[in-house]
Formats: sequence, structure tokens, C-alpha cells
Amino acid sequence: MNYMKNRTILIIEDDPILALKLKILLESQHFHVLPVYHSGEHVLKDINQIFFDLAIVDIKLKGELSGIDTVKKIKEIDASRKIIFLTAWSDLKTFSEIDSFEYDCYIRKPYDDSTLLVNIRLALRDREQNEERNQFSGIKEKEFLSLEDGGKAYRIPISQILYFKSEGNYVNIYSNNFATIVVRRKLTYFEEQIKGHFFLKTHNRYLVNFSNVVSIGKNELFIGEIKIPISMSHQKSLRELFLKH
Repeated sequence: MNYMKNRTILIIEDDPILALKLKILLESQHFHVLPVYHSGEHVLKDINQIFFDLAIVDIKLKGELSGIDTVKKIKEIDASRKIIFLTAWSDLKTFSEIDSFEYDCYIRKPYDDSTLLVNIRLALRDREQNEERNQFSGIKEKEFLSLEDGGKAYRIPISQILYFKSEGNYVNIYSNNFATIVVRRKLTYFEEQIKGHFFLKTHNRYLVNFSNVVSIGKNELFIGEIKIPISMSHQKSLRELFLKH
């Protein structure tokens, strides 16, 4: 079992030298490593635009949010993501805070590279095994989008949805094998419904199944021949994510 294959790691570390050293180490082990984040606020601003399997988080971050605060928010969005804390602190208050929720490992700075890598591999192996157990037990991520609107009931395979487009109080749902469905909803409703799937906002009116994106330009991306606009605020993060995957 190659539990490292295609696994993506997020680094949240406010020391740029340590962050660079860590990124180089992980890339030397053939992990996909996202651009480094130096604050919790920055991570949470982009959290719906990035995908990762494991986060390595410094507990004491600059800014209003500590590493612990940041991880709590991440876990609220996706509890399956693996977490390794790095810190020079070992006081009882810190231990008490991190023991209030699930994480995978706590490593003291300065750390040994081999110790860190072993714990990363263990955490990712656990994630892989959980995914396999879910697959064979039938406890999978939500496979269908079910909703009612205007007296009609819909059950759409999420994997076949290409994108959602907001039109005021309505949303158009475009898919591979179904005619366009128009329902009276806000786009935020569908963001909540398809959590856990690889859908990203490219624009305040578009929510896109990123698995179907075949190319990306400066101001637009393409699903086959369908052109989807990208707002300026999303251009950098979407391009970086596309090149990583």
C-alpha cells in the first residue's frame, strides 16, 4: 500500500526559515506540499479553495488565531484531515487545549527529521485505512445531492455535477448526464451540501467540480469546452491547486 501517493500536506508555520526547511524536507520525500501559510487567518480565508490530507501546524502563530484555534476551525469543516502539531511549548495549559479535540501527533521543537517523517507516514497510513474501511463498509461520503423544489424531487449523483451557477435567488445545476436543473436556492446551500467533495468557488456566482477541470488560464478555466470565469481573488490559489493535482 502506497499511502504517500498523491497525498497533499499543508504547512502552517510563522517562522519562514523553519517553514522553508520543512517544505524542502517533505518535497524530498515526494509529498505534494501546498504553498506555506504563516497565519491562521490566511488559512481560513482560503480554506474552501485548498485541499490537503494532513496539516503540520505550529501552535504559537502570529496573529489573533493560534494554531489550536485554526485547527479547531479546520476540523469543523473536515474532521478527517490529519493534524500534527509542532511547538517549542510544553506547558500544561497547551496540553489541555489540544487534548480537547482529535489530533494525530504533538512534536517538540527542535525536532528530528526522521521522527517527524515517521509520524507523518503513520498519520497518512491511518487516513488511507479509514478511507478503505469506509469504502468497504458502505459508509462513504455523500454520493447524491437530494433536494425538492417547486413540487419536484431531485436525486443527482454528485460525481456527475460539473458546476453550479448562481442567478440571483436561483441556482442552475449543470451535469454530465442530466438537463440543466434550476432550483430556488442560494449558492451557499450547495456549498454545505457537497462538503467533502472537490468543489471550489471560482467566482461569487460559480461553484465548480474541480476534478473535471482540464485547463486553466488567467481569468477562466475550462471543463471540456465550457468556459468558467475566475475572479481576481481566486486566480493564484486555483492555479496553484490545479498544478498540484
